[in-house]
Amino acid sequence: MRLHSHRTRSFHLGPLALERLARIRIDSQETVGTSHSSEHAAKTLGASASAGRLTSGSGLRLPADAQEASADSIGAVLPEYFELFSKFLDGPVAPARAPVPDDLQLRANNLKASAYFLDATIAGCCALRDADGAPEGHTHAFVFLIEFGREPDAGAPGDVWIRGTNAARTDLRAAELAVILSGYVRWMGFPARGHAPGATLIDIEALAVRAGVVRAGGESAGAVRAGVMSAAKRSSVLEAPYLTRGFRLGVVTTSYAITPDLPLDPAAPLTPGDADIRDGVMGTRPLWWDAKQAERPLHLGRYPMETIARVKQGLPRNQAEAREGSADADSALAHSALAANLKASTLILRDEIQRIPKRGDFFKRAQAGDLGEKAQRERPRFPMKHPY
Repeated sequence: MRLHSHRTRSFHLGPLALERLARIRIDSQETVGTSHSSEHAAKTLGASASAGRLTSGSGLRLPADAQEASADSIGAVLPEYFELFSKFLDGPVAPARAPVPDDLQLRANNLKASAYFLDATIAGCCALRDADGAPEGHTHAFVFLIEFGREPDAGAPGDVWIRGTNAARTDLRAAELAVILSGYVRWMGFPARGHAPGATLIDIEALAVRAGVVRAGGESAGAVRAGVMSAAKRSSVLEAPYLTRGFRLGVVTTSYAITPDLPLDPAAPLTPGDADIRDGVMGTRPLWWDAKQAERPLHLGRYPMETIARVKQGLPRNQAEAREGSADADSALAHSALAANLKASTLILRDEIQRIPKRGDFFKRAQAGDLGEKAQRERPRFPMKHPY
């Protein structure tokens, strides 16, 4: 439920009020209120690179599950799919470059909008350094965060096979987005590689701090500006703005230049005390969003479908007739008679519904030569479905 529309909110800004967070400029030791100004970001193009000193060999940790997974959980099948995604984190680059804009901020905004379209929660950018270990020629990193999903309460439907698998499930989603977004950049003609926890060449957590997506909890602004981090913070669990649940991270490193974002100010609150932010006046997710969702059992879904009027549907006539003479013929005919007295919202002539064989699909017909030699020859070149 929203109190304010997000119709006029630029999609690349995302669902959270990230533009209201305080950021730091390492080079000038200045605290700023936003990193979304193209002009401001361009002036501080090197800030994120110098911020890399904060987390070199960071050892920072991602949030984990709050409880152990059951032996009967879906966790056992997730590695198979993660391994499948891992095979596509890198790949061939288009031979020609797409006519992309020269404006680095527009490029960054496009990647952010793409990630948010794929349900990422937070996205940011940073410049790479030689010590980051990224593939040769890669100069920038696009970092995205995926928030943990809700889990069933103990004893609720689905709890045995879902609870305790959030980290593994979210890592799988991070790998999926890393595959899609890195593939998108490669299709534009720029080298790019996706990285996800367990399948990475770089320090994902360190880049996320430099990109202003997360921060190491509790470090002082003075320490950050000095480029040092205490031993306690080097082993701390990362924090993300506005979130009440855990999260995981994914990264795309690339030679596709984009405007870096500024790191989050360690001294500023991750949830500013602003009434507009609380109620989502800017079209953002209100702060009470998670609490409101928690009031509804997870298995009922997002929408109150239980309030929609339903009608009982009887068996199709031909099936009811087929049951005549059987032990349950009377019940089948009674069911059909009952359905005949109920008015459905859509007329369905079940006896006239025909199943079309897959062979009738025009893609299959082209492959089989039904549409001529040229269509058969060109069929392997048909593009696969892709978000972009």
